[in-house]
Amino acid sequence: MVILPRRGWATYIIDQPRRGRAGRTRAPAMAHAVPTTACESSAWNAFRNGIWAPPDRATVFLGTQFPHDPDSVEQFFRQQTPDTGAEPRTLAHYRFMGDTLAALLGRTGPAVLVTHSNSGKYG
Repeated sequence: MVILPRRGWATYIIDQPRRGRAGRTRAPAMAHAVPTTACESSAWNAFRNGIWAPPDRATVFLGTQFPHDPDSVEQFFRQQTPDTGAEPRTLAHYRFMGDTLAALLGRTGPAVLVTHSNSGKYG
């Protein structure tokens, strides 16, 4: 994504509510949910860096391109965010997200929309 701003393209990154960098909300936590970020080992395993079964140390899969020096591992864990609850699965919510994105594009002008991960459905 760095190449777009370097070539003069305005670049906007959006997250759906309660996910990614928008995960820190005032929404009440779901007591019955067990999010990936409940413990570091779950995030390590979910992102397929290797296997981590505490109390053993984390391992890295052979041949992985993920850098496993201490600074890179620290940065990996800094990107984790809590899952603050279930995503609303109503037609009204999907319309709201789509309308909001359309309004943004109406203000910014022509764009290339690139979606990623769970937010892709809103694109």
